[in-house]
Amino acid sequence: ALMEDYDTDNSGSLDFWEFEKFYEQCLASDDLRAAYANELDAAVKGVVSGALSNVLEQHEMENAALKIQAVHRGKQARKELQEQREMEAAAVKIQAVHRGKMTRKNLVKPPPRASEAPPTPEPVAMSEEEELSAAA
Repeated sequence: ALMEDYDTDNSGSLDFWEFEKFYEQCLASDDLRAAYANELDAAVKGVVSGALSNVLEQHEMENAALKIQAVHRGKQARKELQEQREMEAAAVKIQAVHRGKMTRKNLVKPPPRASEAPPTPEPVAMSEEEELSAAA
């Protein structure tokens, strides 16, 4: 019998008369104390072991969840890194193609033809002072 079995008024605690009855039936002799201790141990063992296994199970579940999250974050980071490398490689390729095209365009310009002499500058009219200094 547990202590709560002796709480006749359901107050949550034993008053003097309830405790006296409890003492006489459970704690008066060594044999009764040992029997009560075994009964109490059996009652508590199930509760404690169940609670302990729940705590350990919850801890294992949290560790498993953390591991799954870490694996997912790593996979996502590697995927993003690969996408970034592909984008950079594409940009470098586009730039190289453009530079090559511009270089070929500049190299292929035909030289001026002999019939197409470069335009000669037209004479500019000189002022009277410039004519005098040129004649001297």
